[in-house]
Amino acid sequence: MTQSSRVFRYPTGVIPLHKEELVKPAKKKPSKYHNRKQLYDEIEFDSLAEIAYYKLLRIQKADFKYHQSFEICPAFKINGKAKRHRVYTPDFTIYEGNELIKAIDIKGMKTTADASLRMNLFEYKYNVPVMIARYDRKTQEFKEKLA
Repeated sequence: MTQSSRVFRYPTGVIPLHKEELVKPAKKKPSKYHNRKQLYDEIEFDSLAEIAYYKLLRIQKADFKYHQSFEICPAFKINGKAKRHRVYTPDFTIYEGNELIKAIDIKGMKTTADASLRMNLFEYKYNVPVMIARYDRKTQEFKEKLA
């Protein structure tokens, strides 16, 4: 029996003698939507589609911000229990002058119920439309529709 394979046998199971055998490196959890973060122009984007839309906005010389957060529900207490504030962070926000004119969310798949609710609350509170942009690989264009 080698040193590394020595173990103690307990009624509850087998425990290795060496600490290294107890600790296993943690596996990185895959993204919920199986996308990979991408770095472009020193900005970390959530997907390649977001980079493509970013390039499109740069070509159009649009006044925009990336991942700007908006509060859609303030923090409050009910029956002594504190509830956290809620935010909506669209992928891009488009401005004309200093006025916010629309928010854009890049989606690769179906919009979740949670995302849809946040978009609706944002539209209600800020009176600004949210556009969902999806990239069509065949035409290599974005198709936008209201959320």
